[in-house]
Amino acid sequence: MGQTQNNKPFSFYSLSLPYGPRELKEGLKRIVDHIGPTHILRQGLFYPPHIKKGELLDIIRGIYRDGYIPVTSLICQPMADDMDIGIELWGTDLDVQYISDNISVCDIFGIRWAFVAGIEPDSGLSFHEQVDFVLNMMRKVLNKAGFGFQHLIRTWYYIGGILKKEQEIVRYDLLNRARNKFYDVIWEEKREYPASTGIGTYNDNIVMDGIALSPSSGARVIRLENPLQISAFDYDIPFEKRPRFCRAILVENNGSGIIFVSGTASIRGADVSYPDNVEDQTYVTIENIKRLISRDNLSRYGIDWDISLNDVKDIRVYVKDKSYYPKVREICSKFFGNIPQLYLVADICRPTLLVEIEAVVIKGSA
Repeated sequence: MGQTQNNKPFSFYSLSLPYGPRELKEGLKRIVDHIGPTHILRQGLFYPPHIKKGELLDIIRGIYRDGYIPVTSLICQPMADDMDIGIELWGTDLDVQYISDNISVCDIFGIRWAFVAGIEPDSGLSFHEQVDFVLNMMRKVLNKAGFGFQHLIRTWYYIGGILKKEQEIVRYDLLNRARNKFYDVIWEEKREYPASTGIGTYNDNIVMDGIALSPSSGARVIRLENPLQISAFDYDIPFEKRPRFCRAILVENNGSGIIFVSGTASIRGADVSYPDNVEDQTYVTIENIKRLISRDNLSRYGIDWDISLNDVKDIRVYVKDKSYYPKVREICSKFFGNIPQLYLVADICRPTLLVEIEAVVIKGSA
């Protein structure tokens, strides 16, 4: 299954395909030949536990010339649609500069962007040490390209065993403790946090991806919250456990722009709605996204955009159990149509959450 959506200067591509050197090479090569190997901002490959990461990386290396690989994340999350490998690739018509294996840089509508992928810890570390490692490594990688950690507007935390307990503390809470301590040094104002996804994986480590942009006099960067939800950093739980992220980040320049919607689930206020029903959770999740990007909500931030779910150009959907996929896919198709999308099997940060959706929304010439 393959899908393409062209929106200059952003393009989004998704593929799910059976595992095999020939199938993977042919599938990825179709995209690369279409946009050109030097126009890839970032790519993610999602694979099941029985496939070895090293083998997958060797196949990818064979697709690109001279051993060159765009910034890439390899995430151990099985596909929900009976395929083996999922590919999500973001491209552009503009020239991309590759600083290192982990970071690419590009000037997009007057703003300098950095796309970071595949930040992983050394082996043998405790989970708390892993979190500290990826945060500090993210800072080093960004600094190498002339960015600071404070320039991050979008993050992904892929968390092995997200609901696993270590010393009676769930790993997601351990992430928040370590991340909050780090973030408190970076951002004095709590509403400056990036949009984010924190999601489970099937291995035992953590991987971090991110998007950063440098300040520009002609652009606005606005953190969005949802009136249907309590801000995550204001949850009525111990302060050190509160997730530090905003519901979405909006980047605007001369009437065009992009919204990065954080991982969104069936939460109203701060509570899970319909804890035993994946269909109802999917509807609530989509309604949350709809309200978040609505004209009424954007007007609270001085943004006069008339956009809707029709302006969503890319989604990634996580389901807690593979059996949920047919119904979740059916519902999502009603609202999002045939845009690029991946459906992955993953534990979500709360045991009663059954589905989570993240999205990219495009306005105007972006």
